[in-house]
Amino acid sequence: MQMERGEWGKLKEPSLLLSNHPPLWEMVRLLKDVSKFSNEGEGIEVVMDAVFLKAAGVFLGLEGIPVDVNRSMYKSGSSGAYQRSMMVRRWGEVSGVYDKAFGGVEVVKRMREVLDSGRSVLLCPSGTGSVDARWRSGVGYLIKGIYEDGAEDDFGIGFISIARNGYVLLSFSSMVELFGRDFIEETVSNRQLVAEMQNIFEGLLMVV
Repeated sequence: MQMERGEWGKLKEPSLLLSNHPPLWEMVRLLKDVSKFSNEGEGIEVVMDAVFLKAAGVFLGLEGIPVDVNRSMYKSGSSGAYQRSMMVRRWGEVSGVYDKAFGGVEVVKRMREVLDSGRSVLLCPSGTGSVDARWRSGVGYLIKGIYEDGAEDDFGIGFISIARNGYVLLSFSSMVELFGRDFIEETVSNRQLVAEMQNIFEGLLMVV
C-alpha cells in the first residue's frame, strides 16, 4: 500500500479528496492549499454550497459543483449557526445563485462526471463547520459506483485533516484492500461504508 504525506502536488489524477469540514475562517486556507494540489494542471473542482462556491470562484479562481444545501438547526448544531446559515441561504435565493445548484444524487452524478473527465474533486462530506463531524452517506454511493465499474486502478483518493494539519493519499485500489473487498460488496448501508472509511483514514493519518 502506498501512502504519501507532505508537500502538495504529489496527487494522482483524477482523485477524490475528502476533508473534515473546517470552520469558515479555516476554509479559505484549505481552498488555497487545494488549488495547488494538482500536479498535471488539470485543476480541482470543489463541491460546495452554491453561495460559498461563487465567492471562492471570485476570490480564489476555483471551479466546482454548486450544491443547494438544506440545513436545519439540528444539523448545524446550534441556533447561532442555524441563523447564520439561513442568512446565507436567503441571499443565495434572492440573488438566484441556487437556481443552478444541485442536490442529492445529482451532486454525486456530477462528481463522477468530473472524475471521469480526468479532474479531481474536493468534498467535505460532513457538510458542517465541525472538524469532528461524521461524514454523510453520499460518499458511500460514489465509492460503490467506482468500485462496481472496476475503475479503481484509475483513481486516487485522499483525506485532508484540518484538525491534525496533515493528509494521506493512496490509490483507490489500496483503499479497497484496507476495507476488504467482501466488506464493500456485502455492505448494504452507504452510511456504514462511509463511517468505516472515515475511521480508516483517521487511523492512517495517526501512523504515517
